[in-house]
Amino acid sequence: PPGAPRSKAPVGAILDDAAALADVLRDDLSRLWTEHHAFLKGMARQWLHAQQADVDDVINDVMLRAGTVLALGEQIVTSERAWLVRLLYNRCVDVYRRRKTFEQFVKLSQPGAASELGDEGGGVRSGEHQMLRRELTAVLMGAIQNLPAGLRGPVIMRLIDTWLRCRR
Repeated sequence: PPGAPRSKAPVGAILDDAAALADVLRDDLSRLWTEHHAFLKGMARQWLHAQQADVDDVINDVMLRAGTVLALGEQIVTSERAWLVRLLYNRCVDVYRRRKTFEQFVKLSQPGAASELGDEGGGVRSGEHQMLRRELTAVLMGAIQNLPAGLRGPVIMRLIDTWLRCRR
């Protein structure tokens, strides 16, 4: 009844629920993998034009997400293959955007990039300025490469956005 004190579930019951959920997740993942892996891998190769490791990472992410959604019953899926292709497509778009953003950052970080993109300072930079810029670029690139993959894209986007604002 409302207002009545709630009894806490025993730890054993929670662990049993977690184990049951893990079993369902494992079964769903196994079935998804068996039925759709080859098809999704071909689609990922076609869309990403990437190394095999990147394709495998994307497929693993999609399968894990799909298995979790199905095990938790978060979504009603009428066409599994179409739904998986949509998940894959969205993940490939994320990878593509991250790749393009990183390439843009690398291009902007190269010596002389500011003058190519309308550096207001004009003129020739001193050797010391160029050396400091190269050192800063090397430190930033190393730090960015060491970030977890999920943080790399947002950090790069923030750096590019800040750099472009400074140029206005």
